[in-house]
Amino acid sequence: MSEGMLKLNPWKGTLISGILMLVIGILIAWLQQDSLKIILIVSGVLCILMGVFHIYEAWKVTLTAAGAAPGIIDVVIGIVLALVPGLVSDVLMAVLAAALIVIGATSLINIGRNFTGNALSHALDIVIAIIMLALGVLALLNLDDTADVVMIVIGALIAFTGVMRMYDAYILKKLDI
Repeated sequence: MSEGMLKLNPWKGTLISGILMLVIGILIAWLQQDSLKIILIVSGVLCILMGVFHIYEAWKVTLTAAGAAPGIIDVVIGIVLALVPGLVSDVLMAVLAAALIVIGATSLINIGRNFTGNALSHALDIVIAIIMLALGVLALLNLDDTADVVMIVIGALIAFTGVMRMYDAYILKKLDI
């Protein structure tokens, strides 16, 4: 290897990404619903920027408003995301709650169909369906706490992934790869 070439150490990049994921996960879990609002605002700003870019490109190429329609839609969505993230957060949590209710209800309805398991499996299916229904109703009645719980879970998963990346970096360093 010549002196001008740098040796690539993949464990360093893995370690850095693991640390970043751990920090981001902890922040998301700690900030809870506020982190969701920050994510929605940043997404809104990005939608606005992409929409403006699309409008500019469409206008430059076609000189018609029809070609700019997707960009206009992006800008409108971006404005909504950026200006009313609390409302968007509530809508997302209501959709999650409705999904839990629908899945729980359909699970209960389909419990007896195509049953091939034992009695314990059947009972467990019923309990899980009832829990999903109950969680869906609770989530629908308290959207703010639902958003907090969802963001804590997401933050914990991201933090766990970060810890696993740091462990991967340790293994890579140990193997001198």
